[in-house]
Amino acid sequence: MTAWPLRLAVLAAVTPLTSPVFAQTGDGSSINRPPAPSFFWDFSPFPHVLGDYVTAVFDNKASKPVQDRVAAAMKLDTFQIEAMTTDSTVLNINRWRPSLERRARILPIVQGLLSLPEKNIDIWDVSMTLAKDAYPDINVDHYNREFKQVVEQVRQATRPDADPERRIRTINTILFKKVGIAYDPDEREGKQSVYNRYIFSILDRKRGNCFNLALLYIAVAQRLGYPVYPVSATEHLLVRWVDPAFKMQNIDPSGRGNYFPDEDYIRRLEIPAHAIKNGTYLRTMSYRELVGYMVADHGGFYYGEYLKDDVLAIALMERGLDHNRGHSEYWTHLGTRYQHWGSRELMPEVREIKFIRGLVFMKKGMRMGLGKPASEERKERKEREERKKFLAKPGV
Repeated sequence: MTAWPLRLAVLAAVTPLTSPVFAQTGDGSSINRPPAPSFFWDFSPFPHVLGDYVTAVFDNKASKPVQDRVAAAMKLDTFQIEAMTTDSTVLNINRWRPSLERRARILPIVQGLLSLPEKNIDIWDVSMTLAKDAYPDINVDHYNREFKQVVEQVRQATRPDADPERRIRTINTILFKKVGIAYDPDEREGKQSVYNRYIFSILDRKRGNCFNLALLYIAVAQRLGYPVYPVSATEHLLVRWVDPAFKMQNIDPSGRGNYFPDEDYIRRLEIPAHAIKNGTYLRTMSYRELVGYMVADHGGFYYGEYLKDDVLAIALMERGLDHNRGHSEYWTHLGTRYQHWGSRELMPEVREIKFIRGLVFMKKGMRMGLGKPASEERKERKEREERKKFLAKPGV
């Protein structure tokens, strides 16, 4: 099958619903909006007009034609949109074919992971499955053995009658002292390390970020039968020992397993009250929700480091977020990917669809409640430290 006939056929089917040229009001007159852009037209004002439309839909103030336009764009699947695209990356069949082959491998695997019942989920196995897609040459058996050794060390160091606090202390001692795992200083400086997406890299580098450190902590606790579950904050992941009789439930693996109350995260990350109320942050998640989170994060591999496949990145993020709807940053990231994808689109009708979807997802994330990004907190902390050093100088 050639690319162009498929694209033109799908485009012809949806153009009357989405095109700036064909969209009309109930009385047949055109919607008051700018003309469809040409290949040489400056597209920059285009998203702002659509942003007004999307905001009106969210506020229930949009006219029926505008509601229909947004609804039509949101009904499409990622790969349906790709079938219409004029993105040069996709139109080059020699570059596109390897992406199709890779998708054929990973999408059924991801669907299988997302379909697992709660009781059958093993976070270590899930992470290694995704890591194998990202790094096909890794020796899974080698890392499985290393991980089992860590779990066994914790098991042997734990007394059978130990209470939750003692069990947590034992995990912390093994992971952060004996094995020597620590928070990656590159992350502390705001640098995103390519190695900190999957658990296996921690066993090599003895470094990680809040995401994969939390995954490792949960994976170890799972193998030991402990009731430890994920909890998200703004650009942060911690874990929680779920036991009503145990008071200090929060565990922060990026802080060497120390306890911090919810109020501390709310204050430091400026998490808004409605984000707590609607379950966006500081809610105990299930393992199924965590798998959704991991799949969405795996999508970042396809738009981040080595592979440039925006469509697969978006598809993975959408599938992951279908199973974890409470993480506002990932909704805004998804919207950003659609905006990036739309910025390369030549056909105005398709560009509009991508921008509408991007704006809807970004608006959704903002409405769910966004706290202060960790990058801003790092910047403020660094400024406070520099000011403290300056004031400590003689004569200041």
